[in-house]
Amino acid sequence: MDKKLLEFKKICEELSVLYVEKNNEYGDSFGKIFEEDGLAPCLYQIKHKLNRALTLAETEKLPKFETLEDTLRDMANYSIMTLLEYRMTLKETYPNGNKSEERPPVNKEKTCANGAKKNKDKKDDVFRKEFYHMIFNEPLSDYTVSTNTSLTKLIEELLK
Repeated sequence: MDKKLLEFKKICEELSVLYVEKNNEYGDSFGKIFEEDGLAPCLYQIKHKLNRALTLAETEKLPKFETLEDTLRDMANYSIMTLLEYRMTLKETYPNGNKSEERPPVNKEKTCANGAKKNKDKKDDVFRKEFYHMIFNEPLSDYTVSTNTSLTKLIEELLK
């Protein structure tokens, strides 16, 4: 058998062992992310590891926490887990097989753009509340500021 194929199989076995160990330790947290938030956050996990790998590859210093090989293994497992979850979704959506090239239905709540918007809205809401508290020096429980309250309105209120 080809040396590269043997090494490939060895790496796949290492990835499998790592997957089982981490799932035993953390549970199926990755599957929960896919189920609750969709494909995009899983792809961001891979992107995060890719960015880390690029940083590690470009530096001459030895890493303190995670080696390039550790990062590549994690990235490979994230890719496999994403493929696994994606395939499982296809099988649930198309139990008799996906006869066409269409993708499974996309839950608009779980898309990257909407997820990012929800997160931004939460941060904006917190910022508005903190801003209001700072300006008017009122306890947080004494007012309500929603995401519909613009900063312009808060500043106008301050200038009255």
